[in-house]
Amino acid sequence: MQAQAQTQTNSNLKVRVTPIFHKSSAKAVHASAVNGTAPHTANVGTAQGRLLHNFKGLNGVDTFNANGFILEPPDQGLCVGYLGKTKVVNEIINDVTAFYTPNGTLVSSKINLNTFFGEPAALNISDPRCYYDTTTQAWFFSVVVYTNTLIPNHTDILVVNKQLQAAVYHFDTTLPGNTAGLCPCFGDQPKLGIDKNNVYISVDQFGGPGQSLETGADLFAVSKSQLVKEATTVNFAEFNNLSLGGIGVTALQPAINNSNSNVEYLLNSFPYADEAQLIPNTIEKLLGLWALSDTGDVTTGGVPKLSATLITSEIYGAPTPALSTGGRAPAPFSNDSRMQQVQYINGHLLGALDSAISIDNDPVTRDGAAWFEIKPQVDRNGKISGGKFEAQGYVGVKGKYLVYPAIAQTYEGTTGIGFSITSPTLNPSTGYVLSTSQHGVHFGGAHITAFGSGPDIGFTCALPAPQTCRWGDYSWTALDPNGKDLWMADELTVPQVATQPNTKPPAQINWGTQVWEVEGRH
Repeated sequence: MQAQAQTQTNSNLKVRVTPIFHKSSAKAVHASAVNGTAPHTANVGTAQGRLLHNFKGLNGVDTFNANGFILEPPDQGLCVGYLGKTKVVNEIINDVTAFYTPNGTLVSSKINLNTFFGEPAALNISDPRCYYDTTTQAWFFSVVVYTNTLIPNHTDILVVNKQLQAAVYHFDTTLPGNTAGLCPCFGDQPKLGIDKNNVYISVDQFGGPGQSLETGADLFAVSKSQLVKEATTVNFAEFNNLSLGGIGVTALQPAINNSNSNVEYLLNSFPYADEAQLIPNTIEKLLGLWALSDTGDVTTGGVPKLSATLITSEIYGAPTPALSTGGRAPAPFSNDSRMQQVQYINGHLLGALDSAISIDNDPVTRDGAAWFEIKPQVDRNGKISGGKFEAQGYVGVKGKYLVYPAIAQTYEGTTGIGFSITSPTLNPSTGYVLSTSQHGVHFGGAHITAFGSGPDIGFTCALPAPQTCRWGDYSWTALDPNGKDLWMADELTVPQVATQPNTKPPAQINWGTQVWEVEGRH
């Protein structure tokens, strides 16, 4: 592991922000693991939250109209905050973004991401994420930017402060001080975290021939106060080639840190048994728990202390191919078992991932969410010493495949997981489960927020594995600025079909997104 303190220059690009404003039969289940090839689940009682808002988000036609080409999957970004005194919802996906009122009325044009981030049209952009920071009233957006050959590439952080001034900062992920000797590299899927001191970006670093070999995770800690001020240069610390347990880390997730702590936490699972990501872990029970202490040092040019440990969790494993409508047999909508969105709140770290599960009275192995609530422990020097599982379990639906979970909790303790859901009799749809218990996390019944309009006809369904019926790559759940309610967004199929006319046969997509807000405990 290598750590470096560095500075990054503002691109001097001022992004135009102000002018752009011109019921279900499914049942959730939840329990602990048992012996066998997949975690097992059993029914528990319900805990429901009222839907406050629910509207159709961006779709593949929007992407085509904004960019002139089709793509999948959407890669779901979502954040909710204020532009001036106006509360808005931002949705950002591949490769378009828009702002809405909370009831779903557009308050901006639908903008392609190259324009939004000020990147040349010839470059590719993907893996968008966003966050609204209530303490600074600033918006943060991130993407990976790359050429057709992947080299060179960089991560963009776009910040919009409360004065609606905006600037973009570029962070090199091609030659990032990598010590494995395999670069030039591709910094895949930047994962966004934040705390009171810094903005965090973690990428999966791929090097070697064709950038096909993963060398571990790279982590960037960037001064939040300097980003918000849109300083000419900002300080950041970089950690390269991160591994744990003898294997390079895949999908190291920095937390959305809703606390006043000077320690940032991160979490990873172990979806693969090898660094080439060719051998999925069918059964695993280890997580990587990380702490970055003295995070305030970044702003003054210092380097925080990064430490990690292995903790034993409930069993999780590679998802089974998720069967869907339209004769897709199999249609692997399911992800691998990498860690998805992570949050630190109320002294606990929450995360969820895709896993194969067994459900009572269901003879078929299904996909569901394995979730974790961990109380991390650090010593007096800020080094991670362990973690206590306050709760953990599974969410699944009998007869269905639940995929791409995203978990978050409110300050009052309401916990929600949003997801996509499908089966041979259920078109790809969206839904959530909620826990409003004051005595720990106890998820109730699954609620469908929007039913898919038909089978997935996306062009990747015609490609050979592992690209068959590409879905995801992730969902998102965001805390409302009031700290009490949760926003969620996920992928489903919609009636709108986008067609790429210059392919033989013409390539099509019919994915869309759904955005909704769930009331928490007040």
